[in-house]
Amino acid sequence: MPLFKDLKVKWKIILPYTFMILLIVGAILLWYIVNERERLEKDQLQKMDIIIRNLSDACSGPLSAGRYGRLNEILSNLKTIDSDILNIILLDKNDLIIDSTDRSLCKGCRHNINIVRSKVLQSGVNYVEIEGRNRSFELQAPVKFSENLLGQVRIDVSRERIYDNIRDFVVINIIVGLISLFAGLLIFSRIINAVVNKPIEEINRVSRKIIEGNLTERINYVSSDELGNLAATFNNMTEKLRKTLSGLEEQISGRERAESALKDSEERYKILIENMNDGICIIDRNVMFKYANPKFCSMVGYSFDELNRRHISAYFDEKNLAIFKRELSKIKKGRPAPYEIQWIKKDGSRMYTIISPQPMFDEHGNYEGSFAVITDITERIKAEKELRENEKKLRQVQKMEAIGTLAGGVAHDFNNILAAILGFSQLAKDKLPQDNAARSDLEIVINAGNRAKNLVKQILAFSRQTEKDRKPVNIQSIIDEGIKMLRASLPSTITIKQDLDKKCSLILADATQIHQILINLCTNAYHAMSEKGGLLEITLSERDLSSGDILRYPELKGGRYIILTVSDTGHGMSDEILERIFEPYFTTKSQDEGTGLGLSVVHGIVKAHNGYITVDSEIGKGTIFNIYFPVADIGSDMSNVRSARPVPLGIESILFVDDEEVIVDMANQILAKLGYRVVSTTKSSDALNIFEKDPEKFDLVITDLTMPGFTGIELAKKILKIDPSMPVIMCTGFSDKILEKKAKEAGVREFVMKPFVIREIASVIRKVLDKRNG
Repeated sequence: MPLFKDLKVKWKIILPYTFMILLIVGAILLWYIVNERERLEKDQLQKMDIIIRNLSDACSGPLSAGRYGRLNEILSNLKTIDSDILNIILLDKNDLIIDSTDRSLCKGCRHNINIVRSKVLQSGVNYVEIEGRNRSFELQAPVKFSENLLGQVRIDVSRERIYDNIRDFVVINIIVGLISLFAGLLIFSRIINAVVNKPIEEINRVSRKIIEGNLTERINYVSSDELGNLAATFNNMTEKLRKTLSGLEEQISGRERAESALKDSEERYKILIENMNDGICIIDRNVMFKYANPKFCSMVGYSFDELNRRHISAYFDEKNLAIFKRELSKIKKGRPAPYEIQWIKKDGSRMYTIISPQPMFDEHGNYEGSFAVITDITERIKAEKELRENEKKLRQVQKMEAIGTLAGGVAHDFNNILAAILGFSQLAKDKLPQDNAARSDLEIVINAGNRAKNLVKQILAFSRQTEKDRKPVNIQSIIDEGIKMLRASLPSTITIKQDLDKKCSLILADATQIHQILINLCTNAYHAMSEKGGLLEITLSERDLSSGDILRYPELKGGRYIILTVSDTGHGMSDEILERIFEPYFTTKSQDEGTGLGLSVVHGIVKAHNGYITVDSEIGKGTIFNIYFPVADIGSDMSNVRSARPVPLGIESILFVDDEEVIVDMANQILAKLGYRVVSTTKSSDALNIFEKDPEKFDLVITDLTMPGFTGIELAKKILKIDPSMPVIMCTGFSDKILEKKAKEAGVREFVMKPFVIREIASVIRKVLDKRNG
């Protein structure tokens, strides 16, 4: 055995005797354990036989009388008295549990037991060993009353006491045996150590000294036995070896000094090269790798074993290989110069580097290869590229901010124009008889004006100068209106198919933003089908989301949703593009086709409406967008939903101020039609003078926000300084939440966006006047 061979001689002698003694002691202990276990188990069976027969007699009376409380008391007391009893079960004659000390067993249930061995004791009690429970057995006894079988009682008995007695005996005998064995071994080992082990250790000690180079040591052991002869022979051999080595040392000392100096020099250069922050590589005349330091290996992702003797062309693409060949020709001519080149790393990525080469020539001037320092500039190139992209994005943001500012100004002027168009069109329509054909023409003008009004809202939303006003809306009417606009703008090569459920519930939304979602998605679909044409399908439906949908889209909550689906049959998108389509400025279009903001704006609007957007696409098979809008709560504020109630009228006196004469003229007619007495002017200074002369003449002031002289906010402050109770309504075509907040702080009661319709301005006027009148 290998383990036995490694032991000292002393233990090679002692261990066999020790093992033999242990076998004898173990056999004696095993014999005792078997016989003692049977005796102890027999004693315990006799004791338990008496207990269970007494228990059977004690239970017969209470069981026949139905005194189950008494039965429980008998079982519990018996289990408490005898610790060997694990559990007691009382069964009826159908083997159903009546009571048990184990509360995990249910009353009225059948008690099952896996029987391994069963026998009947002399007393008539069944003795059962239970499968898988080596430390317990079960005794069973019938419960009778006047020879009538009422049931049976079972006791689960522990064998722990038997094993405890055996364990105590074994432990005591093992301790005594180990002490005796240890004492005998100690005496025996001292005898062996003096006779055999001590001279062997002396030989071993001297041998180790000689191995360490001390050839002057000798074995101090003299005897005529075999060990004495071995020691004498070993001492003679050591003396001859000492004389031989002394001569060799003189011969090699000079060579060692030279080799040591060369080795030190090589180590210094090796440490320098292998710890450089730049890559180092050497190629031979056949452009094969001869050496690469660890830094270069980590840069390209290959080990040196993978690079060794491989052609360098395997790590360049065609373009960069041409650069390398051009520079290599210069190196061979002795005109090396640093140059930039891209490597293909092991993971397929690109690494930008600067190579600083040096040629290597033999003594005849023939090219043997080159040595190069390689600096990784990938991060610098990426940083420069990122800086250029950020500068481009910054210019785009600045351009969009400028466009936004311009859009806000255009929207202000356009709202004033729309106010006149819508106002006078409504006045003209109301003046015509019901059967006049011109009424339908004016209705078209009013509808076109409302479209323009919504377009202005989109411009203001784009310029971020209007707050998103969410109210209950019928999304199907917004989608239907948007599709009508799309039909006029998309080419005939694209077929539009719509399927809008007209019974869809209301949603809380900003109509302009819903329109913006539709236009952006359809524009995206148009670009996907612009070359070959195709089918643009728009559907609208309502349904309850199932539990499967909620698991699939964890951001959604349960309930009813309106689902807007926009699908196309265009070229589709790859998985890589799908992962990034909602990123700002990400676009697959050319620079003159889009900014990359469309889908990111859609995503932002959907999230702001507590909705969810999904996209499915496959190359060559088109794209499907699904947008989920939560249905508005029935208890939501419905005050913004259009009502068919009559236009409210009045008889109060109003001071109206606007710098546009056409707006003033229109307001005079509208307010007069509503029953009000109107005094109007186009200058804020004139309006202040009129009010100062007779403040009690007026019940309400309506003023434009932006006017020459001083603004509507300043006019409101001056009027309220004269009469703090005077209500002021501010109208403007340019919405700004900051200005609106300042107007409210100045005391303005309501803030109305131009252009307004007759019903809208009438409702606001009546609301303010009624509040003043109490």
